[in-house]
Amino acid sequence: IFMGVIKPNIGLPPEPYARLAYQAWLGGLDIAMDDELIADSNWSSLADRCRALTELRIKAEGETGQRKIFQANITDEVQILIPHHDLAVQLGANALMLNSMTVGLSACRMLRSHAQVPLVSHFDLYGAMTQIPFQGIRERVFIKLQRMSGFDAILFSGFDSRMKSTTEDVLANVGACLSPMGNLKPSLPIPAGSQWAGSIKPLYDALGSFDFAVVPGRGVFEHPLGPRGGAMSLHQAWNAIKLGVDMNDFAINNEELRLAIESR
Repeated sequence: IFMGVIKPNIGLPPEPYARLAYQAWLGGLDIAMDDELIADSNWSSLADRCRALTELRIKAEGETGQRKIFQANITDEVQILIPHHDLAVQLGANALMLNSMTVGLSACRMLRSHAQVPLVSHFDLYGAMTQIPFQGIRERVFIKLQRMSGFDAILFSGFDSRMKSTTEDVLANVGACLSPMGNLKPSLPIPAGSQWAGSIKPLYDALGSFDFAVVPGRGVFEHPLGPRGGAMSLHQAWNAIKLGVDMNDFAINNEELRLAIESR
């Protein structure tokens, strides 16, 4: 599943924000998502953002013949989560995201019992509790708790060096999403952090399956050909993997992938 964090985001009004998502959807992005820093603000209200994104999501579905998703961040005070859910879903958001460790797991469980669309957890605040070597808790523990709280998909620190996660940690986090846990359903693992077309194969090789989502930000929305080209580069990289062809060789006849490689 190809996701994309719409960028730039802070300070960008809903209409140009939605146009970025629209271009990425046309290029093959499955899910356009709010950044974890986006909230219900006076310059980009949740309602205005959902209206704008839904209009263009439906348009993109008509033009591509593919189902698309807008994943709205509804993180806020606990008493506003259910009203935010109802508003976002009514206005067309077909997935919702929470900064789960900031709103609290009890709030997440409350929302899960009410939710009508998939819920995705973002990993902000993890670093303060997992990255200090002499204190804290392993990230995999938080992931298990979020899975128990009912999240359908869970973002966590990926293999990128700025995430400061070891390969062992990332694989353990994937296992926390997918391994049997009583009667709980698995959650889709989303290793995050500076993803782009070139990071798909290492991710696929390390995980040994395609049960994961790729979640670029700049890799799609700062592509030299714009969001449409960025999304196309992801599909071209995946096609190279499926065909067993070296990505650099495949890029010779695929401009979007070539430019993605050259711009790194």
